[in-house]
Amino acid sequence: MNTNSFTGSLAQPVVKPREATRRQAWRWRADLVALVLLAAGVLGGLSLVYRVPQPLELDIGGSHARAYLRGFDNPEKNESYTYAFSRERAQVFLPGAGGGYWEAVLRFDGVRPTGTPPAWVNLTANDASLTLAPANGVRLYHLLAPATHGDLDLRLTTNAFPAGANDPRLLGIPLDRVTAHALHPSAPLRAGLLILALAVGLYTLGRRLALRPAVSALIVLATVALALWSLAEARLLLTVGLVRWLVVLAGLHVALWPLRRLVRAVYERAGAPLSAGEEAWLWRIFAVATLVKLGGILYPHAIIFDQAAHVLRMNWILDGRFLELYRPGYTSYMGDTVGLGGGQFPYSPLWYLIVVPFNFLGLSLPDATNGLSALMDVSKLFPIHLIARVTLRSRRTALFAAALYNLIPMPYFLLSWGNYPTQFGLWASLLATAFLVVNYDQFALGLRARRTFWIWVGLMALAILSYTVLGVFSISLVGLIGLLGLFQRGGQGWKRLWFIVAGIVVAELVCFAIYHVQFAHSLATETLPAIVTGTLDRLDNPLEAQADPRANAWANFQANNQFTFNHFTSLVLVLTAIGGFMVAQQQQFRRWWPVWVGWAALFGLYSLVSAYIADMVLKHVFIVMPLVCIWTAVVLDRWWRRGIFGRAATIMVMLFLVADVVQKGYVYVLIKRHF
Repeated sequence: MNTNSFTGSLAQPVVKPREATRRQAWRWRADLVALVLLAAGVLGGLSLVYRVPQPLELDIGGSHARAYLRGFDNPEKNESYTYAFSRERAQVFLPGAGGGYWEAVLRFDGVRPTGTPPAWVNLTANDASLTLAPANGVRLYHLLAPATHGDLDLRLTTNAFPAGANDPRLLGIPLDRVTAHALHPSAPLRAGLLILALAVGLYTLGRRLALRPAVSALIVLATVALALWSLAEARLLLTVGLVRWLVVLAGLHVALWPLRRLVRAVYERAGAPLSAGEEAWLWRIFAVATLVKLGGILYPHAIIFDQAAHVLRMNWILDGRFLELYRPGYTSYMGDTVGLGGGQFPYSPLWYLIVVPFNFLGLSLPDATNGLSALMDVSKLFPIHLIARVTLRSRRTALFAAALYNLIPMPYFLLSWGNYPTQFGLWASLLATAFLVVNYDQFALGLRARRTFWIWVGLMALAILSYTVLGVFSISLVGLIGLLGLFQRGGQGWKRLWFIVAGIVVAELVCFAIYHVQFAHSLATETLPAIVTGTLDRLDNPLEAQADPRANAWANFQANNQFTFNHFTSLVLVLTAIGGFMVAQQQQFRRWWPVWVGWAALFGLYSLVSAYIADMVLKHVFIVMPLVCIWTAVVLDRWWRRGIFGRAATIMVMLFLVADVVQKGYVYVLIKRHF
């Protein structure tokens, strides 16, 4: 097996006890010096940044304000401005504004409907308080507000009035804008401690991932410098996420030890034990991906497109309405949005059942579902790495593939759309595919490999129940691999295909008994006729690429290609094509070609029908993301082995992908979704 890696072995040579003690003491001194320098850099940088006063302004009716508001109704607008009604008690919290006193200016209207008592408002900030009777019409109201540990905490209390006869809301005052000016600026205590804790946590994380003290310190100093620049340019955009980022970092520290033991055991059972250097790089990729993806999706300014609809369904379960999700109905109806005018298609509620218990642990449903989705996405790098390791027999190629999954924009789009069941289905399908690859020979043993068979049944049942559409894709993929395996030499193809199909059948019988049985009648009498009729109608349409994508297969294929180019990176797609050609030239291709050809064929086949058959829209694009990463990694690995110029080209590609993801992420998180 090719054991190449970026670092070689990290194993330490055998040393005498006294020498080991001296080395340990040196490491402690190096870490102590690095931490002291980090603390000095953070505190000194904060002091300098906060010496320059930065006026703070919050448009209460804008979507960026929602992260700083408590006790406000949804934003509204009139002909002149945007605003949001407070409730009886409300709060405007500006974290990390800075220490000292502030001149806070609130712009609101004291107007009340006829027949309701005149408005009165009490404004408080720390120990400052002001009670007033606002006039009708928009006015500016000033308050000398001391910061609380460097945070500006403005609280409003008012006499609320009923919104209307058919509207149960109680409304306070319509607040339009809040501005604040520091009178004697100084560094914030709470935000400063959070940034210091983040710096220390990042440094210790780097040390746990086998980075040297100097390297870990330089990485953290660069991160702190970027944070200080952000504080100088747009203070509130950074400080609003500090608490959540610290929680993510602390959780990563806690989870790292058990996860490393688990992953090490999985790789050993798969016959692909990790070298010390390979393991270190794999966990570095995992750590960075977790901080970026989990920290990003929990960032208070992130707007997840489908979040509200999915959280609503989880609340149905809490309200005792689970059967509305379980039985054929609203969620399983195939309407015009999926290209069909009728029929029922199973829409498994399993994702909601998994997330709802987190509500009883004190997590909000949005945070729980977003966090779990991000963790599933991050964890995909392990099966991707394992598939590449087993099939290509190259440690470095596998590491490139794991890294590339976090450097293409498509997974980030998927996270921002909030396609939670899709994410679940993709994760389950990838696990099943990796299991098939690792146990390719075991599958040819039939029921003699009983343990392998029942694990296979469980993985296929999970893939089917996670999201039915992805279950269909997973069955299609492993079925294609099994069928293509019939053309391999060795006479094991039929046994392997039988093993695959038997596992699918048993898994579907389990799923049928648990869930699908109630859809049997509607599938036969409504869904299948709708699919047949819709397909036959489209076959009569001319094959014009300019037609609606749902009008015919060729237009759909063109639209899918356009989507793929728009949501991947064109450079990656070019490298994928080259990588596929290079894989076909490798010695291992003879053994693994059913996997590669089946995976690629799945994309081509479903590109023709994905827009109008049972809500399969674009799922085939998502399911080939691991293949794209693996084949692109083959090219990068070949370049890396070509010497200094090849390595320079590889690094340039990686830096370009980083810049592309950062630019697209910035647009989606802070611009596109807010307008």
